[in-house]
Amino acid sequence: LGINALNRIFKKPLTLKALCSLGSAIGSDVPYCVMGKTALCEGRGEIITPLSTDMSLHTVIASSGERISTPAAYKCLDSEYVCFNGSVKTGGEEKLPLIMKDIREGKLSEEGIFNIFEEPAFRTSPKAKSAKSMLTELGARCAMMSGSGPSVFGVFDNAESAVLAAEALKKEGYRTFYAKSAV
Repeated sequence: LGINALNRIFKKPLTLKALCSLGSAIGSDVPYCVMGKTALCEGRGEIITPLSTDMSLHTVIASSGERISTPAAYKCLDSEYVCFNGSVKTGGEEKLPLIMKDIREGKLSEEGIFNIFEEPAFRTSPKAKSAKSMLTELGARCAMMSGSGPSVFGVFDNAESAVLAAEALKKEGYRTFYAKSAV
């Protein structure tokens, strides 16, 4: 991440806390990216609790080039949930114990992940919806849209399956990225 690199170049004048504070002014997910480790993010993403895990992920990210503006995505949530402000129950809060269990057990499953933006985004981004279906058909243990979209990720059990899936999606016109991460 750019602000981490700048901090290193200038001999680390900013603490991790200061970098996260600076990052939150840029975007809600930036403090998590500054941390660079598995964490529980609450609030707008600025309340970060590091989590310990030895989980290793083989992840494919696919993007069709469709565009979804974040304000438009929130407008969709407003229409779905009548002035969405985070206080309306969406079903996602029920997933937290499942994903925490998955992290403790060193795996990630479809049951534990949730993205409230996915359903409304898929109505206007059919290629993103298709990418998720393809990732699942190609063997992803779980697949989900990332953020407010339209990129989609899939988690695979091994590198070989992930690389094959990335290649298959690339043949269908998607930009794909494969990453192995120890989180």
